[in-house]
Amino acid sequence: MEELVELARKIEGRKILLQVPEGLKHHVDEMVDVLTKMGKEVFVDIDPTYGSCDIRVNEAKQVGADVIIHVGHAPMLKLPNVYYAYWKKGANVDAIRETVKQLVKDRIACLVSSVNYAWILDHLRDIRGVKIGKGGWRIPVEGAVVGCDTTACNVDADINIFVGDGYFHPLAVWVNTRRRTFLVYPDGRFEEVSFEGVIRKRLAIIGSVEGRRVGIIVSSKYGQNRRELAEELYHLSKKRGYTPSLYVSDYLEPSYLMGLRDDFFVYTGCPRVPIDDMERYDKPILTPEEFLYKLGVLKEYRIGWITRVPPQGDEA
Repeated sequence: MEELVELARKIEGRKILLQVPEGLKHHVDEMVDVLTKMGKEVFVDIDPTYGSCDIRVNEAKQVGADVIIHVGHAPMLKLPNVYYAYWKKGANVDAIRETVKQLVKDRIACLVSSVNYAWILDHLRDIRGVKIGKGGWRIPVEGAVVGCDTTACNVDADINIFVGDGYFHPLAVWVNTRRRTFLVYPDGRFEEVSFEGVIRKRLAIIGSVEGRRVGIIVSSKYGQNRRELAEELYHLSKKRGYTPSLYVSDYLEPSYLMGLRDDFFVYTGCPRVPIDDMERYDKPILTPEEFLYKLGVLKEYRIGWITRVPPQGDEA
């Protein structure tokens, strides 16, 4: 809440569109109360918020908002009148520190976290054997990872240690490094995570795709729009003998695909949609990387955020 208050004091605009992720919606009343006491008029966007890449620019225009305040994620997109408010989640630093020491021992550990827990890394960086990497342009916080970008893990290490909660981030870390990965919870508990079962399911889905009609879906979310990649996949699939169609959607639901004749889909928005929600869909939905893996353009399975089709036959 402190970050939100400090940010609101700097903002000149009176009317605010407030974006809050699902995990923080129980704090909405507090946020609105603080902002209204500061003389702000607040519209709360109640659509799901999928990370710092999901900025509701059109909704802000429709309600006449002067600014957007996006809570709970680190800045990713440099847009006018869009402000990000960090939301630091609490944790038992002493317990986490002891756990990390126990896990490192005489090994080299790549230490990462989600953005909400990145503040803890400063309390752990002095532990012998710990390495904290810097991510790409999408990750402004040292040591932080998101589901589509684990470049902070591009360091030489024996193991990964992820501090936070939830499984999607460590899933991406494990897949993209293929190193032993440990999840350390905010209270200091830990578990070693392996996602062989998830990958087997994904590979089985990829292998089960036999039809030639493919629907390529572009996300209209501001920071998830990979239109150029979708168009390249369209032309590549056509060359490979598929019958592609191009679709666009802001928020994807199974009912949206009912009646479409495609045999399977490629979703170019957030990779969490195909991977986390795979059981909800009757037809296979692949990420662009999975489709390129099926076509043989990528040689290894990965979770990422490519923006162009790599040269065919080359690994990227």
